[in-house]
Amino acid sequence: MISRGEVLHPGTYNGNPLAIAAANAAITELMKDDGASYVRLFQMSERLMSGCRESAARWRVPVSVQGLGPGFSVLFTERGHLWDYRDLVRYHNAELATGFTLTLAERGVLCSSAAWFVSTAHTDEDIELTLAAIDESMKEMRD
Repeated sequence: MISRGEVLHPGTYNGNPLAIAAANAAITELMKDDGASYVRLFQMSERLMSGCRESAARWRVPVSVQGLGPGFSVLFTERGHLWDYRDLVRYHNAELATGFTLTLAERGVLCSSAAWFVSTAHTDEDIELTLAAIDESMKEMRD
């Protein structure tokens, strides 16, 4: 639709041949074996999200883990699901999120305070180490 001029999609790198070649190569790689990479990404992400929820519940830390697949958020809130930016600003406890991020970093897990991304480079061992760090961090936050 873009090439036929039916939809306008302006952007600095949209017509860059190198960027397009890289995107095509990435998509081709991800789609191998009927998209097995995506299946694995979603499985690892679900383990990570579920484990984070379980740790938060065990240590009674107010957390909402929300998202879909390899991109999700860990939000510190008593409110439950946050729907938009206004909710995030109003109900997400940024101080707790920063503390969580720092305690994870002390355990070798680097992440942003809210947005999490799982990639094909992550291994099962990475997920297990991260889940252990999350549990220790949640316990420390509760203490």
